[in-house]
Amino acid sequence: MNTIDIQGTTYELADRWTRFTGVLVDSLILIPVALVHVVLDNYSENVWLDALHSFLSFSEHWEVALVIYFLIKDGFFNGQSVGKIIVKTQVINSRTGASCTAGESIVRNLPLYLFAAIDLLFIFNESHQRIGDKIAKTVVIKPTPRSLQ
Repeated sequence: MNTIDIQGTTYELADRWTRFTGVLVDSLILIPVALVHVVLDNYSENVWLDALHSFLSFSEHWEVALVIYFLIKDGFFNGQSVGKIIVKTQVINSRTGASCTAGESIVRNLPLYLFAAIDLLFIFNESHQRIGDKIAKTVVIKPTPRSLQ
């Protein structure tokens, strides 16, 4: 069990498989959204499908909305995306212990888009921090009830 001490509090770092599962859950949640848009974009010859497409098209570029979600997802719900809530992990600031902010979430997740394979290799270091975590000064932990407050 790897731990980190932040301002006198010891936190248990999330293991690699739990982190991977959380990312997988976040990805699986967005697959239905993408499929609905792909189907509606390609098969909108039916009047009902056209109406549904118009209703669901909150953006002509829904892909941008998905990317924005993935960039800021860790900055809400006390540093927990939907996947992190399910696998019971949390992103916190490695200096203060505070929950990840939307700004920190963008900084920690942007390298994942730019250098995915290389960035993911960094979770095999002792602190389990990706490049984005190191830049944003964040860590992924198994939260205690006190750290979620």
